[in-house]
Order: sequence, then C-alpha cells, then structure tokens
Amino acid sequence: MRKFYLFALVAALFAACTNDTTEDVAVEVPQTLTVSFEEDTRIQLMNGKTVWNTGDLVSVFYKSDANDCYRFAGNTGERTSELVRTAKGEKSRSGDHIITVYPYSEDYIISLSAGTIEAHLPAEQTYVNESFGIGSSPMVSMSEYKQVVLKNVCGWLKVQFTGNGEVVDKITLRGNCGEQVAGDIMIVAEDASTILASAGMDIDDTEVGGTLVDEDSIITEVSLICPDGVTLGSEPTSFYIALPPQTFSNGLTVTLYSDKSGAMKQTTDKSITISRNIVQPLASVEANLQPNKIYYTSTDGKIVTPYRTTAFGGANIVSNTYEDNQGVIIFDAPVTEIGSSAFRNRNNLTSVTIPNSVTKIGDEAFYGCHSLTSVTIPNSVTSIGWGAFGYCRSLTSVTIPDSVTTLGDNPFRSCSKLTEFNGKFASADKRCLIVDGVLNSFAIGCGLTEYTIPDSVTEIGDYAFRYCSSLTSVTIPDSVTTIGDSAFEDCSSLTNVTIPDSVTKIGSSAFEYCSSLASVTIPDSVTEIGTWAFNGCSNLTSVTIPDSVTEIRDYAFAFCSSLKSVYLASTTPPTLGVRVFQYNNNGEYKNLDCTIYVRSVALDKYKNAENWSGYNIAANSNELLYTSTDGNIVTPYKATAFGGANIISNTYENGQGIITFDAPVTEIGGYAFMGCSSLTSVTIPDSVTTIGYYAFNSCSSLTSVTIPDSVTTIGYYAFSECSSLTSGTIPDSVTTLGGNPFRSCSKLTEFNGKFASADKRCLIVDGVLNSFAIGCGLTEYAIPNSVTEIESSAFYGCSSLTSVTIPDSVTTIGYSAFYDCSSLTSVTIPDSVTEIGGSAFYNCSSLTSVTIPDSVTTLGTNPFAGCSKLTEFNGKFASADKRCLIVDGVLNSFAIGCGLTEYAIPNSVTEIGERAFCACSSLTSVTIPDSVTEIGWYAFLYCNSLKSVYLTPTTPPQGGDDMFYNNATGRKIYVPRASESAYEAAEYWSDYAADIEPYDF
Repeated sequence: MRKFYLFALVAALFAACTNDTTEDVAVEVPQTLTVSFEEDTRIQLMNGKTVWNTGDLVSVFYKSDANDCYRFAGNTGERTSELVRTAKGEKSRSGDHIITVYPYSEDYIISLSAGTIEAHLPAEQTYVNESFGIGSSPMVSMSEYKQVVLKNVCGWLKVQFTGNGEVVDKITLRGNCGEQVAGDIMIVAEDASTILASAGMDIDDTEVGGTLVDEDSIITEVSLICPDGVTLGSEPTSFYIALPPQTFSNGLTVTLYSDKSGAMKQTTDKSITISRNIVQPLASVEANLQPNKIYYTSTDGKIVTPYRTTAFGGANIVSNTYEDNQGVIIFDAPVTEIGSSAFRNRNNLTSVTIPNSVTKIGDEAFYGCHSLTSVTIPNSVTSIGWGAFGYCRSLTSVTIPDSVTTLGDNPFRSCSKLTEFNGKFASADKRCLIVDGVLNSFAIGCGLTEYTIPDSVTEIGDYAFRYCSSLTSVTIPDSVTTIGDSAFEDCSSLTNVTIPDSVTKIGSSAFEYCSSLASVTIPDSVTEIGTWAFNGCSNLTSVTIPDSVTEIRDYAFAFCSSLKSVYLASTTPPTLGVRVFQYNNNGEYKNLDCTIYVRSVALDKYKNAENWSGYNIAANSNELLYTSTDGNIVTPYKATAFGGANIISNTYENGQGIITFDAPVTEIGGYAFMGCSSLTSVTIPDSVTTIGYYAFNSCSSLTSVTIPDSVTTIGYYAFSECSSLTSGTIPDSVTTLGGNPFRSCSKLTEFNGKFASADKRCLIVDGVLNSFAIGCGLTEYAIPNSVTEIESSAFYGCSSLTSVTIPDSVTTIGYSAFYDCSSLTSVTIPDSVTEIGGSAFYNCSSLTSVTIPDSVTTLGTNPFAGCSKLTEFNGKFASADKRCLIVDGVLNSFAIGCGLTEYAIPNSVTEIGERAFCACSSLTSVTIPDSVTEIGWYAFLYCNSLKSVYLTPTTPPQGGDDMFYNNATGRKIYVPRASESAYEAAEYWSDYAADIEPYDF
C-alpha cells in the first residue's frame, strides 16, 4: 500500500503488545467507555467549543486487533459522555491498551506489534459552516483504562474571503514546494496524559509532529468542496482546511473556484507552519473573481486548464483566451493535441476554432458540450478519439478533413441534432461515416424513421445508431457480418429489423432497451449472442434461436418483461451465461415468466446443462400438430411425446381446451402437455398404460381428468401445478406412483380410489405418504399411523398448515417434504426418524425452533434453509450456542432467524455445507476458523447484509459455486496476509479476487 506516514512522538509504545508469539485468548470486551477531548482538540465547533454529536461513531481496538464500532450515547453539544458498543467481539490477540480512532471506519487496520494504525487522510474535504469538515481530521487515543481522551492528528489552515455575492463551489490548496497534504497515513497513538495524571502517574505529554514522505505516494493538493455553494458578503467568511503537521517553507497557494464567476488565486511565499490542534489563520482576502478567465499559470509559467495540466497533450499554450459569456474558445499555436476529456461537460461552449498545429483530438475531448453548435476541424488533424464529440446535443453538422486517418468508435454518439456528415468517410446520403467498411457513426438527428444501410458496409460499428429514437425500421444488407456493441442501443422506436444470413456475431448491448421491438429472427449464420444483447426489450414476446448459435452471453435477454416463448432448434445446449432470462425484483434476480421450448430428444440435456437447469424448459407445446414423414400425426419437436406410439386420430380443440385421444396411443410421454394453459379437461383412452413425468405440469385451467383402468404407471409430478384441479382418483390398475404427482395443486381437496387414506387427505403407497391434498385448508394434521415414510415434496406448498403430528411409525422425512409450508409453527420429530432429507422444511418461515432426536443418523443438505424465524436448534447435532447443526464436522444448518449480526463459526467445524447460511439477512460479519477445509456451494447465498468475511485458514478451503452470491454491496473477504495470492488464484476463490483483502489475524 502506498503510505504517507504521520508519526506521534510516543513515550511508551504498546509495551505488552510487541511479543509476536502472543496467542489468541478470549477477553472480556467492555460494553461502554467514557470519552472526552483534550482541551484543544477539534472535532466540530459549537459556540467556539469542541462538541460531540449524538450517534457519532468511533473505532475501538480493545486488547485486540479487532475493529469494534462504538456509538456516542450522549446528547449533541456535550463534550464528554459514554461510548456504547454496537458490535460483539470474538477471540483475538491480547493487548494492554484501549486504542480509539475517530471517525469510525471499517477499513482501519491496527498492527499490535508495531503499535500503528493504518488510516487515510482524504484529499477531498466537505465544507461545514464555521467548522471543520466532518471526518477530515482523524483523532486518536491510547489508554490502559476505560476512560479515553481523544487528540487530533492534524492542524488546520483558516482562510477568510470577502466578496459581493460570489458563490464559492470549491477551494483548493497546494504547497509551493509540492508538499504532501493528504493520502494514506500510519498513525502512532499517544498516551492519554490527562488520564495518567488523574491516576497519580507520571505525566509525559507528547506532541504529534514530523512527517516522512513516501515519494511513491505524493498527494500535493487538497480540496474543500462546498456542495450547496457558499455566498460571499462584505463580512469575512471562514473556511477551515485540515492539514498534516508540517512547514510549508516557501508558502502555499489557495485557489477559490466558482462555476458561474470563474476563479481567484491567493499565493503567499512566507513560511507557514501547521501544528497539531492549532488553527493557522491567513489574512482576509477580497474575492477578486475574474468572470471570463478560468485559466491559471502553472509552475513553468505556461497557461493550462484547471485540474488538467496535460489537457492539451503537454503542449505549451502561449496564448489562450476563453470568453465565458460568448462561449467561444480560440486556440493559438503551438497546441499540438487536445487531450482526453479536455473540455468535457463545458455546457456554455458554443463554438471552437482549432488551430492548424493540432494533430490529435483525444477521447471524449468535447464530450457533453451541450451548447456547441459549430466546430471546425483543420487539415492538420490525423486522429479523432472515441466519443470525442459525444452528447454535443446542439451540433447539427460536421466535416471530417481528408487528413484524418484514425476515427475512434462513433465520435458523434448521442448528438441528437446532428443531421449530416461531410468530407472524408461520409456516405453518399451524408447520413453516416463509413471507415474501411465499418459504419462508424449515424446522424441520429436526421429524423429518418426507416433506413437502408449502404451495401458497402461490412460491419456496424460500436454505438453506431445508439439513441436514434426516431428509427422504426432498418434494413441490413447481406454484406454485413458483424453488429457491434451497443450498435442499436436505446433505439426506442425500432419495431422491425431484419438480420441477414451473413451476420455471424451480435455484439454486447446491440439491441439493448429497444423497447418497441416485438419480435426478432436470428439467422442460421449467427454463432454468438453478446452480453446484454436484447436486455430491456420490454415488448419482445418471442424469439427463435437457430442451431448455429453456440453461445448466449450474460443478461442477453434479461428484463424482457413480455418475453413468453424462446424456441431453440439445437439439440446441443449453447453455452449459457448468467441471468440470461431474468429480471431484478427488489434487488433479487428472478426468472422471467418465460418457457424455453426445445426438441424432446434434447430435453434432458438442457435440463442438466450448466445455467440452463434453473429455467422453465419444456418440449414444444401442443397448440399445433403437423404430419411427420410417415403420415402419422405427432407434436412439433416431439416425435416421442406419446411414447413413440402412432397416433392415428388425434384432435386438439384449442378454443375449448379439450383433448381426445383415440387408440392406439399407449403412453403419454414426459412433459407432453406441459404448460397447456387453455386445457380444461382430458379424456385418456383405455389403450394408455403410462402417464409420464410432468406430463400435464402447469395445465392451470385443467379442472377434470379421468384416468382409465389401463394405466399402470403415473410419473412423478405428472399433474403438478394444475391449480384448477380439485380432486384426483387413482384407478386400481396403477401399481407405480411417482413422487407426489399432484404437487402444488392448490385447489385439490381430496383423493379417491387406490392409495387414498381413510380421510381422503393423502395418498399412501406401501407405507409411504406420497401426496397431500394441500387445498383442503386444514391448519392441523395428524399423519396416519400406517405411514413409515414421508415422500419427497409430499406437503410441498401447504401454506395453511400450522401444525403437523408425525407418528412414531415414521423413519424417513423426504427431500422438500414440507417445502414452503409457510404457516407451520410447530413440528415434533419422533425418536423413530432416522433420516431427514435436504430442504425438508425449506421456507417454513413461521417455524421458530426445532429439536432433532437422537435417532437421526442422516441429515440432508440444510433441511431448514429459508426458515426466517428459526432462532435455535435443540437435540442431536445442535452446537453449544444452539445456532447451528454440525454433523461429523459439517456445519449443515444455521438458525437464520436468531438475528445475529456477527458470528464466529465453531472450531469443531471442518466443512461448511451447501446453503448452510442461505438467506441469513441479518448477518453482517462472519469469522471462519482454521479448522475449515471446505465451503459448499451457495453456502452464504442471499446473505444480503454480509459485508465482512474473515477467513483464518492459511490454505484456501475447497470452494463451491456462488459461495458468497448476492451479499451486501462492497462485501470484503479478509484472508491471512501471506495467503492473499493463494486465495486469489484458487478455484472458485478467484471469482472473488477483487474482494479479497490481506489481514493480520
């Protein structure tokens, strides 16, 4: 880390903390401290005195290198009161002192052995009326007692200005010798001498003083920002700038800026010393602002623009005028280059004359000059950078001279009034610039609603048509092979685009936010669809993707809120990025209400392919029938949809929602009628023996189904999510019943026929409770004594159930057995149970506690994931603190409703299981001990408040996918300093390399 060192002269430096062999011990952390200020310490002025504000936060290191947060509990205006601890401590290295630092920052790092604190002195401070910028001047204290007295690290320069209504936006300060005034600092804490004196001990009142500059980290300018502006009057207005203690031997320069009035500079060559806790005043200065001159003289006497000494490529500008009222810039030689962003966002600039000496106009040089109506580019210019005139919304035309050989990506993007191009690269119709076959720029202000791209174009460049809001239709010629990144982004009126067979690549964001685009056909030539390519196309209802496409990148169809159908022809699933068909709802990404139709022969491939498995994938729906080559009627992409049987006669009345099968249909295959939402009734002929898995899944209008005596097998979830089905009768012929064929049938009140229980509430097959009628509305239910096993998903989605009694006959509770039973408050697991399946009680959001009997030997993946009110575990596998279940060293489940914000995982844990902390929304910090060697997939999924993860293992544990997915913004992962590179390179950990920080444990 680059550092600027600020040292306090210290009488005694952490005498008991210099032993590197100090072991971790548990220490008692005080919940309150008494805090005050040394008499001349400044934090904020009120009536000339230093005061606290209620709620001020400080960092406290108490016998530890753990950074705890304490809150000032007194009233605003007080000078002393209690600090109350807001976070709980963990085991940590023992020390002898309390070290306190104001203001609080989670980024502070303390080194016990060196007795130093790493902090930061900001180069940008914020104006406070008659006071100091809050947080701009750190304070420290060191004590052996629970009473701490804070001292400033810095001093201040007080600058006073008078004026006549001028509004100050910013003040900058620079030392005339380039002294360092801000940056990373290393603070050595002082003894609190007033406390020592009150205890009858020797007084050693030390002073902060001296600086050591690291030449690799020099910050020579500090700014005082006035966000709301400060109006100057005839009486002096005071501005306080916090500075490190040092001497400016050749004086310093203060510059006052006003966007409306210009700038004024005040320089003194007198030596000025800044001392800790001392306010050093400068004489009051009248604000002699010069309205039309916003340039100043640099150290070599040449005129340059504020903040941009290299704005013109380092050329010396001998003569330069800027007439603000007229908005005119005139350059004189020898300017050779206009640098990147040189005049970015100069809104009052109306015209520019560039001298013949200039050869290069940099990237975004005039970006955002909204008032610029005219620009003349001389023949000397050979290069114009990307976005050079972007967002120049008043520019109507431009001429590119013949001298230009290099044109960056669309230098004229978002120029909403630009109607034509002239000169080099201009097309015959003057609507676009074409460079070596690349359509570089389009005059989006021309107002055209339809446009045919010239045949000479082979590539549509990045940003070429971006924000062309008038364009409704565009014809792309067969000569085009590539559509570039953001090529048609935000063309909000574009309803029709024909992509020719010549195109092989659709770039990132190519059609992003084309909100009027209703359909798109992607040709067989395309092999890749880029990131965000159709993101936000809110009117897009369907899309067909040919089998030539081998990759669909991240977010390609995200936020397409009307997208209902995606048809894929390829039998090999294309490589799929993340969140391709998703939208964001309250910060959480969810799948679009969209069905992805694939060929039946590839159905299982798609369902098991990486990133595809989370979507609603089905064989193509049955609205249309066609004749196959052998004359038999089959459904599209479903030659095996009915078990391969030849369908001699088959009618599908879509309007009435009725299907009638005639022999010789023998099997209704898996997914055969999945998603047929108009289907109201089905008559199945006596020839059918098998109804496949998911066969009628999501037939939401299906109210009646008659299963004939010929059927012997009903597959798992065969009638799942048939939300209008009220009853189900199983014929005596059925010998095989897959797992809960009626899962999530929210109106199903009873079962009849074979396997039905005496009360008609469930189906029981050879002792296995297979299905429960969740629409019966029961709040309490006693499972019959004949049941020995509760099938997977048996009570899935039974939201009315508040209590369930499980008899002693039951030995197994299956996977997701009580999934989403959101009202379930009480469940007693009997001693007979030996196995509880993964996610068995997932999202039982009313469950508060649970006891695992000693009989249980097998516990699936986190049976209690998403139980948001579950505060404790009892019985077998429960940890000593009752917060988690630990099975043979594997942390299986965590009680996410306990409300803990910080948690140290027990040392007995060797592995953190899959989804162990899933949806623990209160957790902000977690410490993972040395004992952990593996962290499972999704271990901390949706822990959306988690900001700090402390990993003590020196060898990175074996990781899993998305371990820390959807945590708090800015979440950091702290690892042993010596292991930082190992973590950043390790599999799965490398995904979090940007978040990994070294830490001294």
